[in-house]
Formats: sequence, structure tokens, C-alpha cells
Amino acid sequence: MSYESRGPAGLIALWKRWYRGDGELTDDSAMFAAALAALNLMGATLSVLWLLLAHEDHANEVVIVCATLAAYALGTFLVLGRRAKPWWMFQLSIALDTLVISVALVATGDPGSVYAFYYLWATLYAVCFFDARQIVLQAVWVCTAYATSLALIGERPVTALIAQWLLPMVTLLAAGTLVRVLTGRLRRTEARLRHDAGHDPLTGLPNRARFGARLEAMLATPGEQVAVVFIDLDHFKRVNDSLGHTVGDALLVEVAARLRGHAAPTTSLARFGGDEFLALIRTPEWEADARRLLHAFEQPVRVGGYEFAVTASLGVAAARPGEDAQTVIANADAAVYSAKHEGRAGAAIFDASMRAAVTDRLRLESDLRAALERDELRVAYQPIVALDDDAIVGAEALARWTHPTLGPIAPDVFIALAEETGLIHSLGERVLTTACRDAKRWVEEIPGFHVSVNLSPRQLTAADFMLRLERALARSDFPHARLLLEVTETTVLTHDARTRANLQAIGEAGIGLALDDFGTGHSSLAQLRSVNFDVIKLDRGFIVADRTPTGDAILAAVASIGTATGARVLAEGIETAEHRERVLRLGCGFGQGWNFGRPSAAADFEAVLCAHLGDSASSSNPSATARATASSRELTPSLR
Repeated sequence: MSYESRGPAGLIALWKRWYRGDGELTDDSAMFAAALAALNLMGATLSVLWLLLAHEDHANEVVIVCATLAAYALGTFLVLGRRAKPWWMFQLSIALDTLVISVALVATGDPGSVYAFYYLWATLYAVCFFDARQIVLQAVWVCTAYATSLALIGERPVTALIAQWLLPMVTLLAAGTLVRVLTGRLRRTEARLRHDAGHDPLTGLPNRARFGARLEAMLATPGEQVAVVFIDLDHFKRVNDSLGHTVGDALLVEVAARLRGHAAPTTSLARFGGDEFLALIRTPEWEADARRLLHAFEQPVRVGGYEFAVTASLGVAAARPGEDAQTVIANADAAVYSAKHEGRAGAAIFDASMRAAVTDRLRLESDLRAALERDELRVAYQPIVALDDDAIVGAEALARWTHPTLGPIAPDVFIALAEETGLIHSLGERVLTTACRDAKRWVEEIPGFHVSVNLSPRQLTAADFMLRLERALARSDFPHARLLLEVTETTVLTHDARTRANLQAIGEAGIGLALDDFGTGHSSLAQLRSVNFDVIKLDRGFIVADRTPTGDAILAAVASIGTATGARVLAEGIETAEHRERVLRLGCGFGQGWNFGRPSAAADFEAVLCAHLGDSASSSNPSATARATASSRELTPSLR
């Protein structure tokens, strides 16, 4: 440990930085050099004043002058020296100071002289900068130096000087050691609290506030080229929703480690919050350094016994003159939105047009919130049929939103937005309530008819999910056995205790469960063992695939697996008569798709019911037709 002095100006600058608390410049070695130099120069100056003023005649002025010159020489050496000074040199300096002061104090013969205060300062100085072992050595040296001075030049009684100064100095050192230990603990506690206040406890990276402060400092530096990279993990919510927050947290820790390993030396990382990270790049090659971070996601991540192909969307924004930290970060965030819109797993560089896209998204979020409050979302129904005779046995309820100025909004857009903002709980309850109200007459009059409603994984993590479900059923007195709730494979795969409890409560309430998009996840067979499903819906990818012997064999095998579990197998995405014949031949009993009807409003769906239920389709009351022609099969014949 060493400190390189840069003259009087450097000494003054060091003390100014210490007063402001400028972090790394306040280490003990630097402060030792600066304080020791000041101590010697100030003590020597006071010694000169003591010599010039009236003092006792018996004082040994020659010795005092020599001590004064020695103090000046030592202080000048510490101030003017330009080479790095090792720690042992500082310890030697304070030992010399102790000897000089002891000699001078004894030479004055005056316990109340300026050297008494000089002695006090040196002792306090040792307490401040020495550890416990060094303080003990300093105490021994004080006794030795003082005793030597008394033996060589002392003229007053030894017992008197020892009682007046030596014992108090040793006592001060002992007390100072205790104070040093206590203050050291306080300093370590303060340092830990300061670190915790500026760092993320999970990943150990700086947090948003610390990153913002560092960015502001960089922006205030003239000529500094700065860019911010906003890193947003793709589909991270699926991990939390399906495997729980423990696995999700472990994944975030591993991602942080990967980013550290791929960041350039001049890049500073931080965790913005959730699954979002920040990087501060301080080189002209900021674009290349930003893309370098994408390499952190090239290899799969293994945590908690699972392997994840993690990808991330990056937004890069270079700071422009006059912009503050919040503006630069917001620009990078806007670029992330563009990267996700372009397909994710890539990087986008900010331009002004991206800010408009973010503004549009915020406006759409506000409009969706208002639409839910004004009950402007509608529910459309798509028929589900028995493939052997095309009899309608149910309907899937689908949310639809027509924006007053933008027109119809794609369900993938507004449902994803609702999940991100937490509006999915209100939206899901609204769709469920409407579907139960519209389908009440259909299930009462048509034997075996059911209505199917999709559930978001986030809905199942809510503590009040079953309360919302029972409330929606009670509003229209809808029979539990005629409701079918659809969940995805990732939902069933979850280790989240609340999701598991809600899935179990659904079955105990006599409500049907359907596994949606079967065959697209990673653990379909395990899911079939863990949850009892009434219906398995094959993903449309199996249906629209090329008709090859291999493709047919896979489809038949998947259908047979579903049938073997006791569940009804329903094929989605049947768009042509050829699709219908194929899935029926390969073992699917039920189907859904445009070949049987597109999603339509409740009134239009009744017309579809009439068209599919027999010769009397022109009847205004579809239930009359249903009694005569409805299939006797039920999609959910034996619920748990």
C-alpha cells in the first residue's frame, strides 16, 4: 500500500477530496501521508512560535531548535516527495515524530508547552491510522522514547514527568484502541449499508439508482462518449409462472454472471429490475461492445435441474448533447420494444421513430384499461364439433376488442399487454362472466353442450382466482360441469404452489380442464400424469403439417396417448375438409377450426347452431332444433 505525493497543491486537493468523501481517494495510506505531513509542518511552526515567545529560562533551546528543524524536514519530505512511498515509511515517520516530540517535551521542562499538545496529536494520530497490533507497538515506543529522553536530557524529577505525561499517553493509547475497534465496526457497517443501497441483493450488480448516478456523472464529463444498452430477457415470465420464483431467481443470477463474462472492460453493468439489465458503454466502439453482450445468450443455461435456451432483446441508445440519464435510459428502453417487435433475440439501435412506438404502446395500455372499465370488450364463440357427424358439442369463448380509432386489435397484442400490466385478471373475469351468461341457455337446452374459456398462467397465480371463478359462475347460475377451462403446457409444468392449488381446486369444483396446444411443450407426458385432463387439444401444427407417413404416425401416436389417459382428443386448426378427414382417420374425435365456423358474436353463433343442428335450422329458437338433432355424446362426459 503506498501513496504518491504531488506537492503542496496535491496535498490540499487530497484533503478537499477527503472532505467531499470521494471514495477511493480516502483510503488509509493516502490519508496517513497527507495528515502526517500536515502534523509535522504545523507542529514545527508552533515550535517556532514557542521559541519566539516568552518561555522558561531552563529550557534547552538548542535541543528544541534541532527538534523543530527535524519536524520541518520530515514534513517537507512527505509533501515534496514524488515517488511512491511504502507503508513502512509512514510507520517509521511516526516513530521518528514520537522520538522528536519526546526529546523536545523533556527539553522544555514544561508539561504545558506546545509540545505537550504536539504529543497529544501524534498519539491520536496513531489511534486513527494504526491497527491494534501497531498501537501496542506504538505504546511501547512512546515509553521507550520518553524514558530515553528523560535519561539523556531530563532536568526535572522523573516521577513528576511520568505522572504528568507518560501515563496519560499510554492510557490514551489503550482507550484509543477500544475506540478504534468500535469505529472500525461502524465504518464496516456503514460501508456495507452503502454497498447494499447501491447494489441489487440478488445478482450483486449495481442497482438502477447507482447506475443512473454513474451515467449522470459520465454525461457531465466533457468529451465523454456514452451509450446505454437496455437488456430484456425474452419470455422470462414463463419461467416464473411455470417453475416458480426460486428457479427464476437462479436463472437471473446465472444471466448476470454471463453478462459479466462477456462485457468489455470499460462496460458497467446494472440490474434495472425484474428481468431487465442495463449496460453503460464508454468507448467510441459502443455499437460493437453492445452486440458483444448478445454472445452471453448463445449457450443454454442450466439451473435448478433445467436447461433453458435463454434469449434477450437489446436496445442501444447513444447519449446526445443535452440529454440526461433518464432520457438516455428511456431511449434504450424504446429500442428494446423495437427489438421485440422485430422478432426478439436481437439488438436495435434507437432512433426518434421508436419513441413514437413506445408512446403508442402506453396509449394502447391506457385505452385497454378504459375499455375494461367501460365494458367495451366483446366475446366471440367458435364451434367445437364431433368429427363423425359434425354435430356441435360446444364453443370456445374468445376475447375481442375493437378500438374506437384503430379498429380491431389482434388478441395476441392486447392479451399480451394485459398480462404485462396485470389487467389480465379483470379481463379474464369479464370474459368468463360474459361466456357463462351467453351460454346459459345453450347448455340448458342442448344436451352435452359446454363452453370453453382460456386461462392465462398469471390468472392461476392469483390468490383470489377461485373467488373470481365462483363469482362469475354464480352471476348466471352456470352449471360447473358445463364449463371447460383451457390451460397451456407451461402452466401445468409450474412448481408454483398457488398455481397447483388452483388447478386442484378447479377439479374439486367439478369444472372441466383442457390441456391446450398439446405437443408444443417440453414435458407433455409428465403433465398428463400430474393433472387429470378431460380434454386434450392438439396443436394446429400437427394438423397443417405436410401429409407424410411420418407426420401421420406422429399425429396418430399423440392422439392415442391422449385417448389412453381417458381424455377426449380435440384437433385445433381444421381449415379444410381434407384436414377433417385426416384427423378423424388418425384418431381424433373432436375438432375446431375455420372449416366449421369462424369466431362470431353470440347472436351469430346461434345462427351457426341452427345451421348445424338439423333440417329446422330456420327456427328462431335453436334449443328446439337441439332437442331433436343434438349428438348424444358429450365432450366432458365424466368430470372428476
